[in-house]
Amino acid sequence: FHICRDNGGVNAAATEAEVKAEFNELIADFAPNNICFISMGLDYIDNTIVNNSPTSSLLTPYLKADCLNIFYHFNIPGFGGYAWSIPNTFCSIAKSNLAAAHTTSHEVGHCFGLLHTFEPGNGNEMINGSNSSTSADLITDTPADPWAYKGQACYSTSGCLYTGNCT
Repeated sequence: FHICRDNGGVNAAATEAEVKAEFNELIADFAPNNICFISMGLDYIDNTIVNNSPTSSLLTPYLKADCLNIFYHFNIPGFGGYAWSIPNTFCSIAKSNLAAAHTTSHEVGHCFGLLHTFEPGNGNEMINGSNSSTSADLITDTPADPWAYKGQACYSTSGCLYTGNCT
């Protein structure tokens, strides 16, 4: 874990207690899938640019080998968290997303190669799942959303029966 701060050690993105809470949540979120984590400790990065406008290339010198590196930043312009690449060995979490909606677990999932279920680059998944292994997140495990998509009436009003071919 890397806690970023501004030059001079001020404006810390997280406290050690917050990182510990994030780590405990990460453990709990992945435990049902028999994925375990071991903390290799934490350090501080005193760099105002890294703390407030991180980029992949700015983070690379701080990577610890043979570890999944999680950076906490005061600000990531436009994002609450970011995996920088999918898959990857490092991700970033914004201070505003600490303890919010399992952001650390979400970004670690991207580090492990998991895409969003709505991943647009692979095409839209059909509601009936017929193309689930070749579209969206490329995994046939996410149940269909029982609501119409973009106003298309894909389900009947009785019993949520599938009635069309909407994505």
